[in-house]
Amino acid sequence: SSGKVQFAARGRTVTVKAGSESVAAANEAPSDPVEAPEDLLLDVVWPESAATEHTTRVEGKASITTKILVNGKRVPLDAKGRFSAELPLQVGHNAVEVQARDLHGRSKKVSQTVTRAAKAPALESAKEDLWAP
Repeated sequence: SSGKVQFAARGRTVTVKAGSESVAAANEAPSDPVEAPEDLLLDVVWPESAATEHTTRVEGKASITTKILVNGKRVPLDAKGRFSAELPLQVGHNAVEVQARDLHGRSKKVSQTVTRAAKAPALESAKEDLWAP
């Protein structure tokens, strides 16, 4: 690619050349342009593959210019590119999918299955004296 754009916010303008990127958080000036990474960054911390709770948490990190979807729902990134999503779990196998797409059109998809076991029924003690003669 070739070309460049002017990126202005909060009284600062930077020139971003093709193959570079700059970001500006809400109410912030744009960062100095840096060369875009060659690969799409997506690091996911998966929950345990076996669970007994009704929900589980998926966390991870990506470039702050990346759009993240967890099971098809957009998840916001913080200023350091971290994301977190709480997911409901049904009893049985639950597919968990994380998709990332960056400003350069590159995408990555990773998935894992989390199995939620049914909780064992509560046991009640017998009211009778088992040791009486």
